[in-house]
Amino acid sequence: MDLFAAENRRYVTLSVLFITWFIGYFDRMAINIAIIPIGKEFSLSAAQSGLILSSFFLGYSIMQLFGGWFADLFGSRKVLILCVLAWSLFTGLTGLVTSFITLFAVRFMFGLGEGSFSPASSVAVAENFPRSERARAKSILLSSYQLAGIVGSFGVATLMVLYNWRNTFHILALLGIIITILLWFSLPVHRKNNETKQPAATRISAGELVKMDLVWKVLIVWFGISIVNWGLATWMPSYLIEVRHLKLLKMGLLSAIPSTAGFLSIMLTGWVLDKFMNGREKIFLVYGSVFTALFLYLMFASQSITMAILFWSLCQFSLCTVFVTVFAVPLKYFPGKSIGTATGYINFGGQIAGVVAPSLIGIMISLFHGSFQAAFWSLVVAALVSAIVGATLNMNRHFIQVTEKI
Repeated sequence: MDLFAAENRRYVTLSVLFITWFIGYFDRMAINIAIIPIGKEFSLSAAQSGLILSSFFLGYSIMQLFGGWFADLFGSRKVLILCVLAWSLFTGLTGLVTSFITLFAVRFMFGLGEGSFSPASSVAVAENFPRSERARAKSILLSSYQLAGIVGSFGVATLMVLYNWRNTFHILALLGIIITILLWFSLPVHRKNNETKQPAATRISAGELVKMDLVWKVLIVWFGISIVNWGLATWMPSYLIEVRHLKLLKMGLLSAIPSTAGFLSIMLTGWVLDKFMNGREKIFLVYGSVFTALFLYLMFASQSITMAILFWSLCQFSLCTVFVTVFAVPLKYFPGKSIGTATGYINFGGQIAGVVAPSLIGIMISLFHGSFQAAFWSLVVAALVSAIVGATLNMNRHFIQVTEKI
């Protein structure tokens, strides 16, 4: 059987993209653990560490506004390959930095390099899968984030113990170069989705997208839930070590449990969205946000590490329900030639949260003399804002609004 025959091509594409997402998240999360030895080596304050963790998202968020448009215009293949090549380069350079300033600059450029990848991968899904299968296809890609979390924290911690933090980034850069070569030979050169054969009128202009309620409301939902997502992703290693007094390797091992819960949530949510939730996606946005806030509070209020990990896992399960739904909305409600741009705009909100959350938590920890309580309360409020905005969505009205633009 020809692995690259037309009927198999989309599954090959999905598999390669999954591996690429996995490596990308692995690269991104490494700094969350590396910031502990880096902070000691460079004598960084909590506020400075927060700025380092935010610097990636500053560059990443900027590219959300352009990366999707590039993918809509030029196709996903070129954009995806250039993204992986760029982020691999700056991952390697992370291991060569010598100061706070150079580390901030390299992480910012890393964010610029990776910023187009998420919207471009949505375009690749639209190019290769019918609408009825897109939520599941996208959920498979998004699950790589949690899978990276399952093995990533422990894996990165182990690499840093064995080879130090600088060599860890060099190893990850080499993996990225290998993935770039794999993408070059495996991604289809021409679009396979029949939507690309439709006339140019099926594209909604960037200006019209900016004005649409659907884009703005989902962007705000994603901003709020991403405050939680990136706040936890960037500071939980430090919290578990400094407040819960775990050793580095044990922290990495226990961090796999919430990631496993998130992985299961992502796979289940994508299937349910495609099968049962057309026009009712806001149910997942609202209830997912509410339960994220509830379980987050129970997590930091718990006295035992066992209960803290349990509630962190339930929080991650709820958060990932929102995660998948946010990225499914552009795939379901926008024409193929606008999916990348719409995804980029919506994801811009999430990445601005990535800029805000790590720095905000770092500043609050400094202000409250090492306490994480106020910082975690701010994450609870952000999740509740997402729930409130999500409750105002009317998917049927928004579907009519989109179709009128086509």
